[in-house]
Amino acid sequence: NNYLKKSYSYWTMSPAGFYGDIARSYNVRDYGGISDSNVDYSDGVRPVITLNASATISSGDGSELTPYIIN
Repeated sequence: NNYLKKSYSYWTMSPAGFYGDIARSYNVRDYGGISDSNVDYSDGVRPVITLNASATISSGDGSELTPYIIN
């Protein structure tokens, strides 16, 4: 079971460059692989959080009922 593999595809926040004047971005495909596509392609989006290296988890286990509390 792969945490990237879902029943749908979704975009990453990583740009993949340009094909001529068309912007491209990386996305995770429904089978778990990664590819790049034109940004006008319809896919889902997953949230991204960037943490400072000094961030610590003060409580929680990451579940829905007890999410992580980050300091």
